[in-house]
Amino acid sequence: MIRVELPHHLRVLANVNSEVTLKVAEPVTLRRVLDALEEQYPVLRGTIRDHDTKKRRPFLRFFACQEDLSHDSPDNPLPAEVALGKEPLLVIGAIAGGRIERPFAPKPLRKASMQKIKPFLWFNDNAEEAVEFYLSVFPNAKRGAALRASEGGPNPAGSVLTVAFTIGEIGFVALNGGPHYQFTPAISFVIPCETQTEIDAMWAKLAAGGQEMQCGWLTDKFGVCWQVVPANIGELLQGRDAEGGKRAMAAMMQMVKLDIPALKRAGGLA
Repeated sequence: MIRVELPHHLRVLANVNSEVTLKVAEPVTLRRVLDALEEQYPVLRGTIRDHDTKKRRPFLRFFACQEDLSHDSPDNPLPAEVALGKEPLLVIGAIAGGRIERPFAPKPLRKASMQKIKPFLWFNDNAEEAVEFYLSVFPNAKRGAALRASEGGPNPAGSVLTVAFTIGEIGFVALNGGPHYQFTPAISFVIPCETQTEIDAMWAKLAAGGQEMQCGWLTDKFGVCWQVVPANIGELLQGRDAEGGKRAMAAMMQMVKLDIPALKRAGGLA
């Protein structure tokens, strides 16, 4: 039997408390395991793979024997330890929010005298353009000081090297670092929104020229990844009861931009 370990939100959806076991014909491949998983748990169809293309959802990863199999061909044989049931296939997910025990109450942020950790964003040569974009998106954003390159460095002397800016009380630094690195959804910034109107407005601004993804995720036109989510996402995903939580999670997995009224209806909270 093949062992599969699912992330918490998919275990809730499938109504299982631990890893699942599947009967899979040899040779044991990722495609055959996922086919068997969806056959045994139809509610998971469309959550791990796209309904039509059968491609992996962008916020899920496959691991086995400490190896990332996410980008391997789904028809490659899985490691022998997985095929023999000695090791599980791990499905690892990254979803905004999560289950929060009731009563749900956001904790007030404590104002610090100095920010200890500051996000440092590497752009190619358009850091100033990116900063101006974020100033137009966030009404509480402000531009800070710019540092210019000196002679002897990789950037032309006198050109802008970094630009500081703030969004609310959070300080950022944007760097003109060249084309060596790109942003990925492995790191994202979460924007808690109080109303659907706020979600709609923030989504429209950030997604312009970028790419809409799944479950409230998007990348802006500079490649930076954002999660635009309800401030009470954890409460919404719990639903009125266990069955409501399953329905709310299933509804969210089919969404691109999150819909607060639809999540409430699915979870029995409306």
